[in-house]
Amino acid sequence: MAAGLLSASVLLWTVGFVSPAAARPPMADRDGDGLSDRAEQKLGTDPDNPDTDGDGLTDGEEVALGTDPNDPDTDHDGIDDADDADPLDDGAGGGADDPPGDDGSHRHHG
Repeated sequence: MAAGLLSASVLLWTVGFVSPAAARPPMADRDGDGLSDRAEQKLGTDPDNPDTDGDGLTDGEEVALGTDPNDPDTDHDGIDDADDADPLDDGAGGGADDPPGDDGSHRHHG
């Protein structure tokens, strides 16, 4: 009986020191944004908030689009990523998606 009690005490002591992050499954997604909690930890986003930067796109959508889930205005043009017709182009020209002499008139802004 004493051995069983000792085993139970050791188990409870050990369980008490397991960190919550270590106890979560590797693909857990507490906020449902499409990124695992571990991916969010690597990106520096909040695993309890589906839209860390508050721009209207979930962190998972931002990763898929190539925008920064920690910056509401990835291209720094003054328009939040969710409202920006091209959140990777600041409109100043000269970007990778902006050939020289392109005035942007072919783009549809909504």
